[in-house]
Amino acid sequence: SYKLSRSNTPKIIFFCPWFDNFTHFILEAYPRLYLITKIFREQNRDFIVVVPPKKREFLTESLYKSFINPIFETLDIKEKDRIYTNHTNILISPAFISLKNVYLPTHIKYNKSVSFESIQKIKQYFYDKDFVWEYQNIYISRKKANRRKVNNEKEVIDFLSNHGFIEIDMEDLSFKDRVNIMMRAKNIIGVDGTNLTSMIFMPKDSNVVGLRSYDMQEFNQFSASMFDLNFYCIVCDVDDEILNHNNEAWFFCFLRVDIKYLESKLIEYEII
Repeated sequence: SYKLSRSNTPKIIFFCPWFDNFTHFILEAYPRLYLITKIFREQNRDFIVVVPPKKREFLTESLYKSFINPIFETLDIKEKDRIYTNHTNILISPAFISLKNVYLPTHIKYNKSVSFESIQKIKQYFYDKDFVWEYQNIYISRKKANRRKVNNEKEVIDFLSNHGFIEIDMEDLSFKDRVNIMMRAKNIIGVDGTNLTSMIFMPKDSNVVGLRSYDMQEFNQFSASMFDLNFYCIVCDVDDEILNHNNEAWFFCFLRVDIKYLESKLIEYEII
């Protein structure tokens, strides 16, 4: 890494401090990397990519397996062309590295033209015409998360299964499987937030329903609009409200879904 960092070969820094969040990585960091590597290759220029650390205040190796490595695979970013930041013991390796000839692409957030093109690249790369999946209606569970879950999820799943929905856990799926399942989905329902970000792989004019607290942020509405999806919100009751440092409930809260209200809204949205 030291030899690479001091070479004259261009170094690309593309990721943001929130790289460990799939939404930020796929919609902010990845489009920057996609665009600049595309330009460099069109110019027949070599480059090195400065990549997120594998260790921070927690191990991030699982994130590499979940979505970072698949993105590098999509863009053909080889291991030999990467510099890892602060990836060893801080007592042995310094917290900061010095880089020569650095390129820092403009921050891209909710730019439809760039985001759409970059996501199409992923869909084309991972699409498997032989992938076996027959379900168009999907409920995405957060039961393995430590916050922002549905307390009465069994009731929700029982109700939705009677209307042709199947439950999935994104944590149990490979990146390729997630992409292929979403490319074949028509309606998805889940707790609003990163849980629903994979909707960006869905076909145009598909339906996304976010179960949310009263103060949920609107990230997914912007994402849906970029990819021509129909995004609907269902505000739920909050169990044991815990506020974050910005006095917001959405970040930690557990939800309770009123099944009758859920049914009425899904009928209103013409999903059931």
